[in-house]
Amino acid sequence: MPYHEIDRVLCQLATTFTVRDIMVEKKELVCASSQSDAQQLLTQHPEFDIIPLPATGPITDYVRRDEQEVRKIDLIDLISDGTNLLDIPHLMGKRDFFFVLSSNIIVGFVHFSDLNKSLMKLPFFVLFEAVERYLWRLVSSRLNEADLPKVLDASRVETLKQRKAKAQKKDVDVGWSGLLSFDEILKFAIHYRIIQIAPTEQETLANMRNRVVHTDKLLVEAHKDTAKLVKTHELCQEILKGT
Repeated sequence: MPYHEIDRVLCQLATTFTVRDIMVEKKELVCASSQSDAQQLLTQHPEFDIIPLPATGPITDYVRRDEQEVRKIDLIDLISDGTNLLDIPHLMGKRDFFFVLSSNIIVGFVHFSDLNKSLMKLPFFVLFEAVERYLWRLVSSRLNEADLPKVLDASRVETLKQRKAKAQKKDVDVGWSGLLSFDEILKFAIHYRIIQIAPTEQETLANMRNRVVHTDKLLVEAHKDTAKLVKTHELCQEILKGT
C-alpha cells in the first residue's frame, strides 16, 4: 500500500478518534470547593495529581499535589476536544495533563496516564502493520538462508529452518513469510540497508510494537515514556515515506 494511502487511513482514524474518547469527562472529575478541600482530597486520593475547582459550575482553577496555591487555568493548560490521538503524545511531551475545551467550556481532563487506554493503541497498531508490510516486501525479495546467520543467532536460525522444513512437509511452504518477528524484519532491513536507523531506534520500535500488540502491556509507565511514543510515530513515518 503506497504511503499516501496509509497516511489517508491514519488521518481518518485520527480524525475519528480524538482526545474526547480517552479523557475523563467533567462529570466524573473529583472537584473541590476550596484550596483546603482540594488538599484533603489529594490526601484521600493518592492516585490524583490535580484537583479542579470549584465543585459546582464551570471549572476555572486547580490545585496541584505538593503545591500550596490555587492556580488559575491558563491557555497552556487547555487542549481542544478535537485533538487527534497521534498528536496527544507530542503535546504531552512538556507537560503531564490538559483540561479539555469544547466551545469555550471545559468538558474534561486528560492525564498522560490516559495514553494507556486501549483506544490509544489503534492508530499505532495501524502504523506498525503498515511498516511491517512495507519492510517485509523489500526484505523478502533479498532474504536467503545464507544470510540468516549474519543477522540472527545460531539457535534462532535453527528454529527457523525447522519451521520452514515442517511447512514444506505439509505442503504449505511460503518461504520465510510469517516466520520472522517484527524486530527480526527490522534487523534484516538494516542489514540490507533498506533503512538506516540507530540500534536505540530499532529497540524503541520493537519495544513499542510489543506494547501495542499485547493487551496487558502499557504504552507509558512514566511521563518520560511519552517521548518514546513521539519517536515511534516519527520513525514509522520516516520509514513509510521511503515508499
